[in-house]
Amino acid sequence: MITGNTWKIAVLAFLSTFFYACTPTNQEPVKGLEAVAAEHLEPLLAEKKLAGAAVLVVKGEEVLLDKAWGYADLEWEVPMTTGANFEIGSVTKQFTAAAILKLAEEGKLSLADDMSKFFPDFDTRGYQVSVRQLLDHTSGIQGYTESPVFGELVTRKLPRDTLLTLMEAAGFQFAPGTAQIYNNTAYFMLGLIIEQLSGTTYENYLDSVFFKPLGMTNTYYCSESKIIPLKAHGYDGRPDGLIHKGYLDHTWPYAAGSLCSTTADLVKWSRALHRDGKVLSAESYQEMITPMPLSDGTPQDYALGLMVWNVDGVPVIEHGGGINGFLSDMKYLPEQDIVVVALLNTAAAPGPGALTRKLLLDLVTFDNFQPAALDLDPATLAGKYSGVARGGDIAIEVTPVGEKLVVGSGGPQRDTFSYAGNQTWVNPVQGSSDDKLTFTTAADGSTTASWASGAARNFFKKNQE
Repeated sequence: MITGNTWKIAVLAFLSTFFYACTPTNQEPVKGLEAVAAEHLEPLLAEKKLAGAAVLVVKGEEVLLDKAWGYADLEWEVPMTTGANFEIGSVTKQFTAAAILKLAEEGKLSLADDMSKFFPDFDTRGYQVSVRQLLDHTSGIQGYTESPVFGELVTRKLPRDTLLTLMEAAGFQFAPGTAQIYNNTAYFMLGLIIEQLSGTTYENYLDSVFFKPLGMTNTYYCSESKIIPLKAHGYDGRPDGLIHKGYLDHTWPYAAGSLCSTTADLVKWSRALHRDGKVLSAESYQEMITPMPLSDGTPQDYALGLMVWNVDGVPVIEHGGGINGFLSDMKYLPEQDIVVVALLNTAAAPGPGALTRKLLLDLVTFDNFQPAALDLDPATLAGKYSGVARGGDIAIEVTPVGEKLVVGSGGPQRDTFSYAGNQTWVNPVQGSSDDKLTFTTAADGSTTASWASGAARNFFKKNQE
């Protein structure tokens, strides 16, 4: 969850995601986690590109790193502390998903239920949209944070159905189930469903069902006005330095991104959810971490409120978040029982994913990606493609260079992809995101492509010559 054009920064929170050809080991840290974190953070602090950070790494019951850097308040030079509270943005989504699954366990809804059951007046243009499709970003409903009208709401307190009316008028970006594009509107609607079925507010439901029972005493629904002890001040990055974060009324991030928390509370949540079975039944938990394919069979990496990767048999479960003034990243490696949480009170590149990636590289050994032997002619993929992406339409150009593909989208950046087999090409950077481009050629000779990078997924069709 993040507002306006600034959402692009939040992509950095997801481009931490995982890793081609990695092999877990029981090795001791190579360099030392504190040294790795300091090497990454201290130049950013010195260059005034970062206000502060809190980082917590645990393996089993052992705390490997628990440290804060920089400032919670720049003007008064108040040092950051490990117990500082941060806005966690879209890390909120896993709490929303867990709440929906909890209500499903109680028989109050089914993931197969059509959204019209809860929003009978919402014009779905004849489409059926399931609760599951709201959860895994395949609903096709327009995302409100990418809508021009959202700028008119961001500083105002209005009834929440105001947003639904605007998104209803915007229509659908694609037919439900045919694509997967990150969508905050869907999670906003899920929050309203939780309130309908629980008979209480979203924040009260999470507090009574999750936070209090799990001892998460420093996790709560954020406020733009309350005085909160140990709440870090947020800052936005600009080319000429940091500024106070832009104002955002917390009516709107809601179930898509309005929670605040600490590193310690997020580790409590991770253990309770993933390891100890204290949040959901075993069956519901498997629902939560199992991505479902699109209607045409295209596999997905986004499950229910969580990204789930399995690379060479190594599972990683994660989510990042971005909101005005704050970026967050949280990863869980179930086979090693490692949790890594990095919270920044600055919305600016390079984001916390770059840090969590480096920390894991110090704990786990990764093999270099080895390209697969070509079983197709890259020249057949050359050309211009048009499609849909988060926030609107997008175009790319694919150019074969030897046995690789160079892909650009109009700007100066060009990404180089190597062949991984099965019509899939990857942009392998050790410890970087699972950045992959998959092509499909239909019987009529038309070519489509799906480009997945972190939680962002774009869909393209090759233009006719």
